[in-house]
Amino acid sequence: MEITTQFMVLIPVVVGVVQVIKMTGLSSRYLPVISLILGMVGAVLIGAFDSTSLVQGVIVGLSASGLWSGVKATVKE
Repeated sequence: MEITTQFMVLIPVVVGVVQVIKMTGLSSRYLPVISLILGMVGAVLIGAFDSTSLVQGVIVGLSASGLWSGVKATVKE
């Protein structure tokens, strides 16, 4: 299994969509789950509906969530 460029491009897209959802006033405790779901849905739309795409979607969602929290922690300090 390899992470292709298409899946790497999906990470900032998920971060952006989650940020837009956050601006609607949704509680921030749901955002990691939303990030994970968006990553999985995006990966299935890019690839196929199989276990490899779902795992890649989980990787994308977790990466997007970690990227956001890492940037947020860096900016605060």
